[in-house]
Amino acid sequence: MNKEDMLDILDNWIVEYRGKKLEKVEKEIIFRTWQGDEYDKMADLGLSLDYIKRKKAPDLWKLFSEILGERVTKKNFKLITEKVIEKRLHSPQLFKAPQRQDWGDIPEVPIFYGRQDDLLTLKQWILTDSCRVVGVWGMAGMGKTALSVQLSQQLANQFQFVIWRSLHYPQSVLNILTDWLQFFSADSEILSPHTFPNLVSQLMDYLRNYRCLLVLDEVGSLFAMGQLAGKYRKEYQEYGYLFRLIAETKHQSCLLLISLEKSRELDLLDGDNYPVRYYKLKGLAKRDAKLLLREKGLADESELSSLIEQYEGNPLYLNIISGMILDLFNGKASDFLRKNATLLDEIKDLLNEYLQRLSKLEIEVMYQLAIASSPLNIDRIQQAIPTPVSASLLMEALKSLRGRSLVEKITENDEPLFVLSRIICQYILERFL
Repeated sequence: MNKEDMLDILDNWIVEYRGKKLEKVEKEIIFRTWQGDEYDKMADLGLSLDYIKRKKAPDLWKLFSEILGERVTKKNFKLITEKVIEKRLHSPQLFKAPQRQDWGDIPEVPIFYGRQDDLLTLKQWILTDSCRVVGVWGMAGMGKTALSVQLSQQLANQFQFVIWRSLHYPQSVLNILTDWLQFFSADSEILSPHTFPNLVSQLMDYLRNYRCLLVLDEVGSLFAMGQLAGKYRKEYQEYGYLFRLIAETKHQSCLLLISLEKSRELDLLDGDNYPVRYYKLKGLAKRDAKLLLREKGLADESELSSLIEQYEGNPLYLNIISGMILDLFNGKASDFLRKNATLLDEIKDLLNEYLQRLSKLEIEVMYQLAIASSPLNIDRIQQAIPTPVSASLLMEALKSLRGRSLVEKITENDEPLFVLSRIICQYILERFL
């Protein structure tokens, strides 16, 4: 591939992503990097070498990382771009601009903190690894929806059709299928009969023939209360079949699911060599959480790290307690921490909702972990439970709790042990003691 062809392709990517072409000096940096030149050989570009090394070139590699969904550096730039160009030349659909977008009830995210590594990983799964189903899951308040808003909007120009829907108020699978098909067909008549098999067949035709991004938020509303994680309510069981079909059938589209917990059917297909990936969203990195707290007006810089650790970087929890600290302690986190009042009512309410989702055995397991003085292995948990329980049922309960992000596994001396996070442990103790 000659210089002009390569630069034309990369320029098109840039225009689609940021709406303007590469500058002349950016093209030169790209071309010279492509042919293997070191920065020292770019002194004739009219910019200082220090500015090129520290600002101009790194900004380019960051931009291409965002576009390609894979970490790009000067060292790997040629290898990655050649790989993607080759892939896209054999998949012409990928170059087409989106024909239609329907963002439905997507929430507005006016402020977004950090999460660049999370975005890069998810983009790589969707764009480079061509995953057919990607799930973002984790504790309430971690920012799963906010992250998915950023991800979907940044990826929109890579798809011909983009549609976002929330299942906050659950609807039947027939309704969601009809909604999707009306969007794809520009509201023209959907082929009869409007049965589940026929609607699914029409959907799969679109997913095969076009590049589509389907986003479903609050998938956890489909799951049963008082049962193990990921078990569908009776009236929504066909969603499990739909999600599995999208995962197992070859096509060029992606279904993005946002949920408190994993779907049982998809959990079986999750893995590096499979078309399904689940991404557990954890707390904000400390630097990003500090930025959130500073912008909220907290002044006690020396105690911000302690506050972040206590609430495990959960953005919602940090927003809740920062309001209390500003209102009652004039922004001094140290004064709040001395009160040892971690569980404000708003946080308790969130955890109460979680508790309602659990089976009786899951609650018992959490109680035993909370009152234990140290992490426990499976045998010790089984011994601690007053009512005899089989090992198989206990393992199912532990797997379910981990699928809800309520129990963590650690390894000591090559032995797996189970433990609650500090805030969950405190909640359980206050609730049951």
